[in-house]
Amino acid sequence: MSQALIIANGDLPENEKWAHVIDADTTVIACDGAIHKCYDRGVNVDVLIGDLDSIEKNKLLGEENFEGATIHITDQEDNDLMKAINYAIEQQFDNIVLTGILGGNQAHQFANLLSVGITMQRLTVIHAGGIIRNVNKFHPFSHSIEIGGRFSVFSINNTIGVSITGSKWNLSNVNLPPSARGLNNVATSETIDIACQEGNLLVFIDG
Repeated sequence: MSQALIIANGDLPENEKWAHVIDADTTVIACDGAIHKCYDRGVNVDVLIGDLDSIEKNKLLGEENFEGATIHITDQEDNDLMKAINYAIEQQFDNIVLTGILGGNQAHQFANLLSVGITMQRLTVIHAGGIIRNVNKFHPFSHSIEIGGRFSVFSINNTIGVSITGSKWNLSNVNLPPSARGLNNVATSETIDIACQEGNLLVFIDG
């Protein structure tokens, strides 16, 4: 199974949280200045993408000796994370995992979360506090979880036909506007299932 690991230029969790994703079939994509963090962590990068305004070129060509592909996109309609996501989708990877999207400038962090939320391709975000998954009509979410584990479900837009099972507060075919309603649900089963008929959800799993 072909897989992309997109590393954004935010706060990277400890390597053990996400290094297991990297194998022989994984293409590592660094968003702009994240490439320096990758080299600091001993992670080889296959593709560097973005507007490259955060690159230390002397360092990149010197001690980091980057030999991968560089994709310079000056268009400012999308942020660097969205550029990387679009690239991964165009390359038709079977699985797309992201890390480093949280932390730092709050506006950048919010833009990164929106980029994940509005993407129709299935994405999984690994961060220090757990995982984040996007859910839409093409990609419902079934997740193994400890009973009592906490999770939150937020609507990115006016999401239609939202269903949640396996939790303290289940939903069945509910229309869910953007709100804080889905904060801090609790698993009552070893599996939670989340789906919708139209729209976009972000699911935060603690752990």
